[in-house]
Amino acid sequence: MFKFKDIKLSKMLLPIIIMLVVITIVVGIVWGRAKMDKGFIEKIGVIAREAATRLKLDKIPFLKKFFKKEEAPPQLEEMPEEAVLVKVYKVARRDFQDTLPSLGNIKGYREMDLKFEVNGVIDSINFREGEKIREGDIIASLDQYDSLLKLKYAKIELDKNKMLFELGSIIKMKLDQAELEYESAKSDLDKTYMYAPRDGVLGTRDAEVGEFATSNDKVVTLI
Repeated sequence: MFKFKDIKLSKMLLPIIIMLVVITIVVGIVWGRAKMDKGFIEKIGVIAREAATRLKLDKIPFLKKFFKKEEAPPQLEEMPEEAVLVKVYKVARRDFQDTLPSLGNIKGYREMDLKFEVNGVIDSINFREGEKIREGDIIASLDQYDSLLKLKYAKIELDKNKMLFELGSIIKMKLDQAELEYESAKSDLDKTYMYAPRDGVLGTRDAEVGEFATSNDKVVTLI
């Protein structure tokens, strides 16, 4: 014969039995998805805990451990990273020149053969092949001994003719001729220098110091 206490205990266990049956059915249904969707199993667990809470199953002493909430693992305190010293350079745009020595022949769209205007022995060459020059630079020069003698003699003749003209011993034409010879001697002395006619680059050298050069001999090409 059942007692009243047994009936009361059966009523208390009824929800538990129902809950276990429901969980068994659910587990059977979702077991196939368990391996594929871990998140889905976690959702089922949440639903089961909510249902147990509503049925107050989590209040029963021997079932409490099944509904205990997992505590989040303690977070480790992040250690500050040690500062690393680095060098920083400010980038700026600027122009620069880079000169590289090399061998070769330079060809330009405008070339000029440079020659002396008078004959003579080459006394000096003041350039290197491939060197840049400016207009008016002295490129080479001839020996000036003969030109200086000619200029000195022309100066003596000019002074003598000036004195004779003042005394009335010669005509004006004779004095003018002496002045022309003096100016010609000065011009010939200046022509012993080879000046750069314009800015440019000097190409291959075709003459050497000590050689006799005429007005037809090329000394260098200006590019």
